[in-house]
Amino acid sequence: TIDASYCDQATDRDFCALIEHELYHIGVERDEDGDPLISEMTGLPKHYLAGHDVEEFVGVVKRWGADESVKRLIEVAK
Repeated sequence: TIDASYCDQATDRDFCALIEHELYHIGVERDEDGDPLISEMTGLPKHYLAGHDVEEFVGVVKRWGADESVKRLIEVAK
């Protein structure tokens, strides 16, 4: 969901980042060859709610270190 009150006060950069974040949650189901699965009912690609690339708590990373997904995020953020 997108909070209209947040969007109303967000900077253009923050608003665009939020929208892109939400769009990344749209996943397309694919077959074993990587081709999109098509709905027999609609004729359109089947979708699913994609999870985050990284789900972690700062406290866990602080105590136990970064796993590969966190390390990748750190590298991309540089």
